[in-house]
Amino acid sequence: MNRLIVWMGSVVVIAGLFGCSSETATNTSAVVGQPTTEGAKFLLSSAPGEAQDVIPMREDVEDEQDVVVIGRIGGSHDPWVDGLAAFSLVDRSLAACTDIPGDQCPTPWDYCCVTDKLPAATTLVKVVDEQGELVSTGARELLGLTELQTVVIQGKAQKDDSGNVTILARGIYVDPTNPGQVLRGDADHDHAHGHDHTHDNESDTDHDEAEVTTDGGEGDS
Repeated sequence: MNRLIVWMGSVVVIAGLFGCSSETATNTSAVVGQPTTEGAKFLLSSAPGEAQDVIPMREDVEDEQDVVVIGRIGGSHDPWVDGLAAFSLVDRSLAACTDIPGDQCPTPWDYCCVTDKLPAATTLVKVVDEQGELVSTGARELLGLTELQTVVIQGKAQKDDSGNVTILARGIYVDPTNPGQVLRGDADHDHAHGHDHTHDNESDTDHDEAEVTTDGGEGDS
């Protein structure tokens, strides 16, 4: 079966495992690239009207409703779906590690300082073609995106009985004022926080399993 299972709850698990450690690590964020010819077709030259943030969108949206939602790319150590145009989007009210003065987290897009808030503040974005098929090129390569960029998504919401929301994106506007995660010039810092973190991987995992399928929908769990 041509499908890849994405467990939205694992956003929190991965962040807890990799994000808040005291180990020295190299920042692995990709440099922002150029979209492919195919990807350029999905990029909008201007913001598509008034956008909702992720949290209120998740609370209010109905299944199959047209939406415009804004957020930052991230939510886990690896917010991308390998080989598919899909990624996780986080509400702008949450603080990434780069928003915390003095924080030296090597993967600040995992939001490791606020993992308890991620389940209700994250949504999955899937870029689909005119036939509603999920594009089979990674979103970074397809669209030239990187972690922590602010993007506005225009598309249709899919909402399951558990409240998990996926956005089938028809258009994406990249906020030019937020270039996303910039590679740090000095990778030899410890990841030092001014406060302690305790992660309970089981209690933080609130989402049911969702499948990313090539038709843009969710498969059977």
